[in-house]
Amino acid sequence: MNARPILGMICCQRHVGTEYAQAVMERYLYGVSPHVDAIPLLIPSLPAFVDAETVAGRLDGLLLTGSPSNMQPHRYGEDIDDAPGPFDPNRDEMAMALA
Repeated sequence: MNARPILGMICCQRHVGTEYAQAVMERYLYGVSPHVDAIPLLIPSLPAFVDAETVAGRLDGLLLTGSPSNMQPHRYGEDIDDAPGPFDPNRDEMAMALA
């Protein structure tokens, strides 16, 4: 019996009450298993605690989901002072490291 593949999904940082939480919209989770029969694994956007190289070596795939946040322009070579946010720098860092 073959094990189901593990598909990583990067969390967004969300403000919940007075604290921050790591979250992925459920529509992405439900969209994975029926179509590719994979186990979704949430990857916190906490680069200080999560080593992307170690995590990547244990994944069979990575789903780069949409997010309410925009990638910071300096990540793709632009220098725009008035770029529209919101931004989630830790999510950007984790996405770039995993991709």
